[in-house]
Amino acid sequence: MYETLSVSLGLGEASGMALVKSRGFIFVCDDRAARREAGLLDVKLTGTLGILKKAVRHKTIDLNEGRLILSRYNRTLGV
Repeated sequence: MYETLSVSLGLGEASGMALVKSRGFIFVCDDRAARREAGLLDVKLTGTLGILKKAVRHKTIDLNEGRLILSRYNRTLGV
């Protein structure tokens, strides 16, 4: 699977997704192409927003801290 995925994805995304698929884990990625491949392969996935939502829900961080992290993340993307 890694060899097949490495044609269309970066090496990190390809190796991560191959591992996740074989072990039944959740793939964590914000890369659009990798998320599309995960959907095609029926791989469970989440991204930055999903992690922040879960951290707030589990009270690992408070809502304001989550918003601050998301704001900083969006600035790095130029959003």
